[in-house]
Amino acid sequence: MPRGTGHLQSAVMLILYRIMSGLIWLVFTIAGRGLARRGEPLWQGRLGLIDSAGPTDIWIHAASVGESRIVTYLVDYLLKKSPALSIHVTTMTPAGQKIVSDQIGSKVTLSYFPLDAPRVVRRTLDRIRPGVIVIAETEIWPNLISEANRRSIPL
Repeated sequence: MPRGTGHLQSAVMLILYRIMSGLIWLVFTIAGRGLARRGEPLWQGRLGLIDSAGPTDIWIHAASVGESRIVTYLVDYLLKKSPALSIHVTTMTPAGQKIVSDQIGSKVTLSYFPLDAPRVVRRTLDRIRPGVIVIAETEIWPNLISEANRRSIPL
């Protein structure tokens, strides 16, 4: 493979991903904007229409129920070490949301993970304003990673 071809392929893939996520964002916005306005937390989170939670020291994301359980232990540990930490937790599912809410909901701000579309990611980062982002498992969210990097937010 010629030198630089990998970077070009990565750039093309990111552009295609952004186009696809933008189209998905459009569909989600049409379908979910009304539900978000009526206070549906799932749609508020997916569209980045959450209340301002920032600035936040740490944004922790847990996708699954198992990760949500692990994150509750991590949050408890971090807050024992540094009680003044401001932590925002996102989850993907209502079951994960319930676990976090029931176990540490009074200690953190909480929302659903946003759709990985550029506009939604920027809006969510503007509202959470994290100092660092922790993703509990190996999940790849290209727009989030790119925007966090652009803002010099460690991931």
